[in-house]
Amino acid sequence: MSRKQVTAELAPSPAGPYSQAIVANGFLPTAGQTPHDPISGDAVEPPLKSRNSRP
Repeated sequence: MSRKQVTAELAPSPAGPYSQAIVANGFLPTAGQTPHDPISGDAVEPPLKSRNSRP
């Protein structure tokens, strides 16, 4: 199995001992993360409207 670690300099650091992404056999699995302010590092609360909408 071919695997390649992916990093982005402008992306926030993972909140633990994780890679930002791994490409394995041509696939890039993704997952969400709680948004953080890039300057303070504090968690950012999304607006109420975006938390209550459905697709």
